[in-house]
Amino acid sequence: MAISSKKNNKSDKLKKILSHCLRKWPIFVVSLFLSLLFAIYYLYTAQPQYTRETQLLIKEESKNNKVSVSDLTEDFGTFSGNTNVNNELSRIQSPTLIGNVVKKLHLDIEYKRISPFRKRVIYGVENPINIEILGLDENDVCEFDINLDSTSMIAYAKKDMSKNIETNDSTQTSDNTEHVDSNKPKFTITNLKYDNKDVEGVWSGKLETSMVLYKKLRILVTYNSEYKNYGKDRSENSFPENICVSRFGLVKGVEFFKQKLQVSLIDKKSSILNLSFSDADAKRAEDVLIALIEAYNENLLEGKNKIALSTSQFINDRLSLIERELGNVDENISTYKSRNLTPDVDEVARLHLDKASQAQDKVSELDAQLAMLEYIRDFIANNREKQFLPAVTNITNSVIEKSIEEYNSLLLKRNELVSNSSVKNPMVVSYDKNLADLEKSILVNIDSQIDAIDSQILNLRKTEAKSKAKIASSPTQTKYLLGVERQQKVKETLYLFLLQKREENELSQAYSAYNNQIITQPNGKLEATSPIKKNILIVALMLGLLIPAGLVFIWESIKGKIDRLDDLPDFPVQLLGELPYKEDVIVTSSNKQNDENKAFRKLRTNLESNFEDGMKSVMLTDLHSNSGKGYVSANLAKVFALKRKRVALINFDENDKIFCSLIDKDESGVYDYLSEKDSSWQNFIYQSKCDENLFVMPTGKVPSNPSDLLNERKLQTLFAFMKSGFDVVVVNCPTSTDESATVLIGKLMDQSIFVLNTETSNAKTVSLLGNFVAESKFKNISVVLNCKKV
Repeated sequence: MAISSKKNNKSDKLKKILSHCLRKWPIFVVSLFLSLLFAIYYLYTAQPQYTRETQLLIKEESKNNKVSVSDLTEDFGTFSGNTNVNNELSRIQSPTLIGNVVKKLHLDIEYKRISPFRKRVIYGVENPINIEILGLDENDVCEFDINLDSTSMIAYAKKDMSKNIETNDSTQTSDNTEHVDSNKPKFTITNLKYDNKDVEGVWSGKLETSMVLYKKLRILVTYNSEYKNYGKDRSENSFPENICVSRFGLVKGVEFFKQKLQVSLIDKKSSILNLSFSDADAKRAEDVLIALIEAYNENLLEGKNKIALSTSQFINDRLSLIERELGNVDENISTYKSRNLTPDVDEVARLHLDKASQAQDKVSELDAQLAMLEYIRDFIANNREKQFLPAVTNITNSVIEKSIEEYNSLLLKRNELVSNSSVKNPMVVSYDKNLADLEKSILVNIDSQIDAIDSQILNLRKTEAKSKAKIASSPTQTKYLLGVERQQKVKETLYLFLLQKREENELSQAYSAYNNQIITQPNGKLEATSPIKKNILIVALMLGLLIPAGLVFIWESIKGKIDRLDDLPDFPVQLLGELPYKEDVIVTSSNKQNDENKAFRKLRTNLESNFEDGMKSVMLTDLHSNSGKGYVSANLAKVFALKRKRVALINFDENDKIFCSLIDKDESGVYDYLSEKDSSWQNFIYQSKCDENLFVMPTGKVPSNPSDLLNERKLQTLFAFMKSGFDVVVVNCPTSTDESATVLIGKLMDQSIFVLNTETSNAKTVSLLGNFVAESKFKNISVVLNCKKV
C-alpha cells in the first residue's frame, strides 16, 4: 500500500506540473520560437569544422629481423635501434614538428571572408590574394581588414590568365609593362590591430607593391594565381571583397593547431597511429596532415644521418692516416729490395716460413683489432662535446659493439630533447649521467679486450720465434723484409676494411628507409562534423521546452500562491467551485450568461447537492483578510434568490462593505439585535435593492467583545427563526484565524465554506484548514477558490 501511495503521489505531482505548463502554453510557444531562432542564427554564424583522418603504421624493427640495406651494414653497427610506438606518438605531435608545418604552409597567417553575421575561413584556391607580412618578429601578432575592388581584381585575374596562356614574349615594350602596372588593383586597409592594440587609420595600396602600415609593419599583397581556377563563376557577387587577415605568430600558431590535432593508437596492441585534425577548411586539414607526416620523416632521417655522418668523418680520418703510413711502408720495401737485390722471400724461405707466416697472419689480425680498440679508446677519452661514437665491429666483442650502439641511440634521444628544451632539463641531466656511465663501461671492456689480445700476441710471437730459429741461416735481408711486410699487411687489412665500411655507410645514407607507412591517405566526410544541424535543433527544442518548464516549476515552488486547488497536495476537503476574478460587486443576474454567472450557478448547484434533509444554513469565512469572502457571500445569496427562494444574508464582518450596496443605508444589524433584550429580529433585517427575495441583516454596531453576545442563547434563537422563515440562510463570518466568534457561529451552521484567494493563499495558510477539519470545529467544511484568473 505504501509503495502504491508513493507511486500515486509521484503521478499526481507530474500531473500538476504538466497542468501548470499547459496553463502557461504561450510561454512555451515563445520559448520554442526564440530557441529555434537562436539555433538557426547559431548555425548560420558558426564556423563549420571539418575533420580529416589518416592512419600511419609504425614499423617496429628488431635486430633479428632486418632487411635491405640493414643487412649490408649489420656488421658495421650503424643506427638501427628498435622503434617505440609511444615515443613516436609523442614525437609526431611535438611543438617542433608542428612549428615546421606552420612555417611550411604559412599557417601563422589566416584569411577570413567577411560576410553579414560571420567570418568564414578561406584557404588555398578560395583565397584570391596572398599577403606577406614583413618587418615583424616570428611571434609578433597583428590583424587588419582588407577591402578589395572586385571589378578590378576580376579584370586583373583575366589578364593574368591570358598572360599565362600566351608564350613569354621577350619583345614586350616597357610602355606596355608600365601600363599594366598602372592598372594594378587597389585595396584599402582598415581596423588595424598591432600587438593587441587598435591603430586608427585607413591605408590604401596597390597589388604587388610593398607598403608600410605602422612602425616596422610592412605588407606585400599579391594575387593568388590558383584562385582563377576556383569554380567557373567568378562574378563580382561571388568575389570576396572584404577579408580579415590575422597573423598569429609562430608560438600562438603552434598552440592553435596543436589543439586541433589528435593522435592516438587505434588499439593498445597495435602499432598503427590514427591522426585526426579538425579545421574550418577541409583542404587545409588535409594539407596539415600530409605536411606533418613529411616533417616527421625529415626529422627521423635527420637523426639517423647524424650518426652516419659522425661515423663517416671518423672513417675518412682513419683512412687518410693509414694511406700515409701504408705509402711509407711500400716505399721502404721497394727501396730496400732495389738496393739489396733481395729475391722473393716466399720462394727462398717458403718451407721455413710457413709456420711463421701462419703466426704472423694471426698476429696481424690481432694487431688490427688492437689498433681499432686503441683508436676507439682515444676517441672516447677525447670526446668532450658529446659526439657519436664510431660503430665498428672488427673487434669481435659483441659487448663493446652493443654498448657503442646503445650509447649512440641514447645520445640521439638526448640531443632531440635538448633541441626542444635545454641542457638543464632533468631528463637531459639523467641522459648525461647514463652516457657517462656507458663511456666508463665501454672503456673498461676495451681495456679488458686489449689485455686479452696482448696475451694472444705474446703467445703467437713465441711460436714465431721458434720458427725463426729454424731459419737462422737466412740472410739478414729476409728478416728485415719479414718485419716490414708484416707491417704492410696489417695496414692493408685495416685500410681495406675501412674502405668497405665507408661504402656501406654511404649506401645507408643514400637508402633512407622510413620507419613508417601511410595506410590511408587523409580523408573524411564532405559535410561538416560540427556543428551538427540535427543535434543543434534537437538541443534547441529541448531547451525551448525545459527552460520554461524549469522556470514554471521554480515559480510555482516559490511564488507562495495558488491558482487552483490542485496546486496543493493532498487537500483535505471538497472544492465547491472556482470563481473568476471580479471587483466586490454583485455580478449574478437572471438575464446574463457570462463566466461569473455560470461560476456562481455551478457553486449553487454543488452546494445544494451537499444539503441533506433539513439543511438550510451555510456560513462563509476565510483564513486571511482580503479573500473576497463578502463578494462570494453576497453573490451566493443573490444566486439562490434568483431561484425564487427566500434568502437571508447575515453579515457578522464589519469589514465587508459590499453589503452596503444591498440596502439603502447603514442600518442596525445583527449585533444590535443581540445586544437588545426585548428586540425582534424582524426589525433588523431588510429587503435588498437587487432582488425582492433577498433579505439582508447587516453587521450593526460591533461591541468590544462580540464573543460574549454570541455565547448567549439569543443567537441560537435567531438562527432558528431564520431557518423557519427562509429557504436558505447565508452567514458572512469574520476571518476564522482572528475571531473566536466564527467558531461559535460555525457550530450552529449546517455547512461551512472557506474562501481562498489565489493571490494571497499559499500552502502554509491552507494547511491550517486541515487543523480545523481534524479538530471538528466546523461542520461539513468545503472550499471556494476565488479570484481565479480567466
